[in-house]
Amino acid sequence: MRNVQLIALVLLMIGSLVGCAPNANTSMESKPAAKVEKIEHSLLKVGEAVPSLEAKMLDGTTFNIADHKGKVVVLDFWGLWCPSCVEMLPEIREAAHEYEGKGVEVIGVNTDELSTEELSEKLKKADITWPQITLGTIDSPVVEAWKVDLFPTVYVVDQEGRVAAVDPENLKAAIQKLL
Repeated sequence: MRNVQLIALVLLMIGSLVGCAPNANTSMESKPAAKVEKIEHSLLKVGEAVPSLEAKMLDGTTFNIADHKGKVVVLDFWGLWCPSCVEMLPEIREAAHEYEGKGVEVIGVNTDELSTEELSEKLKKADITWPQITLGTIDSPVVEAWKVDLFPTVYVVDQEGRVAAVDPENLKAAIQKLL
């Protein structure tokens, strides 16, 4: 029993280190037990123009990234279902508060399958006060267009609408570089 608990703990730790990949094929049926498959990511590249993004916000308004040219936009693709996403929230919160009113928009792109009321309540309990786009699913065309296949994924978009950073190691430094 102790070995099973240890294995479960190790798998949980590995999952939290690499992120959440809900769309990844996790079946091991046709793969040898000793082989580890490397997941290739096709995220947007630095310097690439961002795709369009028009989506409903939690407050009922519509977010359109085209309306934010001239500002730095941080898009955090995440969900409460993802432990790695939740672990990253303090860094996102800090950036949202530090750069508020300074030409930087921090926007959560939430994929939780919850009603507006349920999500609002959970976000309030978690002290998530920055604006949230509510996709309601990981299978959204927005997730596909932005090539998000691992959660969390953070894009920093420059004032011209180009990708300036993808999952930066230091979010505040990536933002500061653009100001």
